[in-house]
Parts: sequence; structure tokens; C-alpha cells
Amino acid sequence: MEYSFESNDEITYKTITIGNILFKIPASFVISQPNDELYYKILGLDTDKSASLTIPANTIIKKIQNYEKKAELLSNNLYLRITPLSDFEFWAYSKNPEIMTYIANARYHATKSEQGYILKKPHSDEWYLFSVEPAAIQDKTDVFSFWLGTCADVTTTQTQSGHINRCDSYAAYDKLIINFTVYGKNISLIPEIREYIKNQLSEWQLKK
Repeated sequence: MEYSFESNDEITYKTITIGNILFKIPASFVISQPNDELYYKILGLDTDKSASLTIPANTIIKKIQNYEKKAELLSNNLYLRITPLSDFEFWAYSKNPEIMTYIANARYHATKSEQGYILKKPHSDEWYLFSVEPAAIQDKTDVFSFWLGTCADVTTTQTQSGHINRCDSYAAYDKLIINFTVYGKNISLIPEIREYIKNQLSEWQLKK
């Protein structure tokens, strides 16, 4: 894996390849690139084909004005895990058989909340967050059109209550899946965050 650095207007960029796509990304955002041996050695993991980025909350709020920079003491910098998938892997991700099973079963009901529609996972403290009520989903062949994320109430020392809602979400760009996590009030902004991520990747992509 080859990469290079470039400086422009006091911003240093790193050029990296994720899957078959070449990006020029601010170097300060890049935690690791695919097959980064040193990074994965520190973590005690095998190298993989993913890249990890962190976008500061101060950067995000310039595009998403309602984005909450902090949830009390908890930083809302956005950590992205970008993974290239094969055509079959991408297809399988979009189908998510567990979600499809729940929305096809009439005995599972979703409740409306400020963030979307919540469907509790049986025998679990987690819940699925949908953009529409499952019964109203027109296209049940692709979870991308309605599944916002998988959420839970988690314990933390960073809030006064000792708890906060967390949602693990994703965005799809080309054949890349971008996983990210949001907390608290930012959960209601998942659609906007997804669009922000996709627009940002489009800006960073070096067109052939």
C-alpha cells in the first residue's frame, strides 16, 4: 500500500487507497490506512483492508449546525471505519437477514420516538432504529432505505446520569461501508451525518 503527503494552505493531506478508490484526506484525520502494519501491530491485530478516520466535531458543525460537539464530557468527534466490500459482501450487507426477519413478522412492533421508529430486539437491551414504521416500508429488499442504526443505552462516566444512548450506524459510498457511532442528541441527525460523510468522501476522492 503506497501513500503520499501533500501540503496545501497549511493543511497536510495524505493520499490513500481504500478498495479501488484513491482519496486525498487531511492527514490529521487519518488514524490508519489499509494494511497499516504498525497501527495493527500496536493493537495486536492482523492488518486488514479498512481505513480509520476521525473527523473533529468542530469541523462537522460547520456543515451540520445542530450537531452537538459534546455530550457533557463525552466528545462527539466522529470516528469512521471505512471498509471496502466485494459485490457479494455489499449485497449481503444490504440484505441483513436479521432485520428482514423482524420487519416481516407482524408480532414485532416499532414505537415512534424523536429519533425515528424503535424496534426492540428480542432478548436484548439493544434496539433497531428505522426512519419509517416497518409496516410502511415499501422496499423490504434493501435495509439501506430505512435502517438508521442499532442502538443501546450504555453506561459511561462522561455524563452526570452515568448513561447515554448510543447508536452504531453506517453509510454506503460506492462499494465502501462506513461505520460510525453517534451519541445522545446527535442520533436524530443520522440522516444528515450520513449525507455529510458521503459528500466529504466525494470531495476527497481523486477523480480519474
